[in-house]
Formats: sequence, C-alpha cells, structure tokens
Amino acid sequence: MKKQQIKTRLRNILSLAPRLHDIIVSSATVEEKKDDDYTWLSDILAETYKDNFNIKPLEYILVHDAITVFRRFLSDRSEKLAGYSFIG
Repeated sequence: MKKQQIKTRLRNILSLAPRLHDIIVSSATVEEKKDDDYTWLSDILAETYKDNFNIKPLEYILVHDAITVFRRFLSDRSEKLAGYSFIG
C-alpha cells in the first residue's frame, strides 16, 4: 500500500472521531495528548451510561472494553514494546 493511500485511509478512520483527530494533530506534547485522550475516553464512557440508563449490559461492556483497549495502546508499556507512540 502506498504512503498516500495509508494517509487517506487513516484520515477516513479519524473522521469518525473528530476530537481524537484534533488531539493527534495538535502541537501539544505527547503527555498532554495522552491526558487529553484519557479525558476524552472517560467522557465517552460517562456519557454512554449517563445518557441511557437502560443500556443493555453487554453493550456497556463492549464500550468499556473498547475504551480499555484504546487506553492500553496509549500506555507507556505499549509504546516501549512498539518502539513508537501512537499519538506522538
């Protein structure tokens, strides 16, 4: 896959989460970006339950697990193992 195709695909994916896109392309330090990402993910989790008290347990678990996995992508350990930062 060509570099331009990869960039286009990544932009399309990030268009689904504009706030994440803004965080990643910001000029903030990696640590500030991580803090912003953690805040954003916590907000999503809180809104998922706050807006819908009748949410099905499995749906809530899926949202919670997806957020947990994404947080692990951003962890220092994952960055050390991968050799780079996902957001930096």
